[in-house]
Amino acid sequence: MTTTAQPPFRVRTFLPAGSSTPIVVEDAAGQPWLVKLRGGQSGSYAYLCEWIAGRLGAAIGLPLSVPTVVVIDDSLQINSLHEEVRDLIAKSRGLNLAFAFYDRAAPCPPKEAQTRYDRVAQQLFLYDIFLQNTDRTLKNPNLLELDGGVFSFDYETSFLLMGIVQDRDFSRSDFVLQALRENPLCHGEMNADMVADVFARLRAADVRAIVESLPESWAAEVDSDVPALKAKLSSGLLHAIDREADFWDTWKMIGTVSPESEEDKRKRRLANRTRFETGLIPMEFEG
Repeated sequence: MTTTAQPPFRVRTFLPAGSSTPIVVEDAAGQPWLVKLRGGQSGSYAYLCEWIAGRLGAAIGLPLSVPTVVVIDDSLQINSLHEEVRDLIAKSRGLNLAFAFYDRAAPCPPKEAQTRYDRVAQQLFLYDIFLQNTDRTLKNPNLLELDGGVFSFDYETSFLLMGIVQDRDFSRSDFVLQALRENPLCHGEMNADMVADVFARLRAADVRAIVESLPESWAAEVDSDVPALKAKLSSGLLHAIDREADFWDTWKMIGTVSPESEEDKRKRRLANRTRFETGLIPMEFEG
C-alpha cells in the first residue's frame, strides 16, 4: 500500500459519499487511486491529519491506507462527469491526497473485525486513543477487508495533532472522551503488553521525517510559518509518544463516560464536526 501514483491520470468514477466526494482515478500504470479532493476537504487540518496519522501508523506496522499525492491539472479529462463534480475537481487543481484503491476491498463491520481480526482491531483502537481520533463510529467504522485481512482509513480528525498546533490538550475534552467511548472498536479491557509494544514502535519511528514529508502547501494552509509548524508537530508528537502514562490516564477516563442516546450522538457529532472543520476547538473548551 506504499506505491506511488504515476501520472498522467484518467477519472474512473466518483463516490457520492462524505463531504469530499472523492474520485477514483487510474494512473499511467493502470493502478487505481482514491483521491480526496482538496476542494472538498473538511477544513485546513484534514490533509495534515490524514498525512501524518496515516504515515505514522504505517511506520509502526498498523494496517492503514498510506497517503500519497496526485497532481490534478488541466490534463485530467472531466467533461463526462456531473457538473458539481467537475466544479469540485476544478477547485482542487494542484496537490491532492490519494490512497491506493482496491476494487476487491469490502466494508468490514466492527463486530466482524473484533471477531476475525481481534488483535488488529485492538491495536487500531489503541491508535485511535493515541491520536484522539473521533471519526470512527458505528455508522462509519472506516474499516475495509481485503485478501483475508482488515485495514483502516480516514484519519482527518485527530485532536492530538490539532491540539499540538493550537497548544491545547484535548485528551480531557468531554467530546473526545465520549467519541472514544462510542468507538465501535472499544474494548472493555486494554492489553498492557500491547500498549507497551505499540508505544515502543512509536518511539522507534522516524517522527521528524514523517512530519517533514508533509507537503508544504498543505502545511501552509494551517500556518504560514511552515518550518515552525513542522518543528512544533515533531516535538509535540515526540512528547506525546514519550508520555505513555498519559495514555493510561485517558483510558481510565474513557471508562467513566456514560453511553449517549442516538439523538445526543447526532447533535454532538454535528456540532463538533463543524467546529473542527473551521479549525476551532471543541465547544467544551470555550470561555
